[in-house]
Amino acid sequence: MSTYTQRGVKFIKPKPTWRRLHALCISDDPLELRLPAICEALEAGDDPNELGGYEHNPGIRRPLHYAIDLYAQPLKGLKANLAIVELLLQYGADPRLLDLPASSCSPIEELESWFRAYDSDHSRWEPEDLEIYPFFNAALGLMEAQAEELDGEPHVSIRMKHR
Repeated sequence: MSTYTQRGVKFIKPKPTWRRLHALCISDDPLELRLPAICEALEAGDDPNELGGYEHNPGIRRPLHYAIDLYAQPLKGLKANLAIVELLLQYGADPRLLDLPASSCSPIEELESWFRAYDSDHSRWEPEDLEIYPFFNAALGLMEAQAEELDGEPHVSIRMKHR
């Protein structure tokens, strides 16, 4: 078992939890390469709801969180991720599931938070920050439909005025 010391405290290094599905959701590779690999991973039994992360944050987010993560990948790659969001949902990704603290929010809540910020004052945002609107709008629509199916009732969202 490996350990590391931080600020004089000895910690046990957790087992790596960086799963290929998580990595593919934020990879810089073109979508044409990532999509078949994600499909292959899901077909092989990778869990679309499994928590996973990377060395400094092991096991904190799910693949759907990474597929919409504005800070984990370049904007160009993120805007292409709608097909990945769709595929994850088709294989049972639950957009209502939380990640782990500190943020502890679901992918739906994450996107709704973005729309609240957008509604409060997007006029001061940089043009490239506004480019993500169509992707987030479409991804939230897909996730809300999945949540409605799982809940058996309509999902109430702030997004209604953005449809």
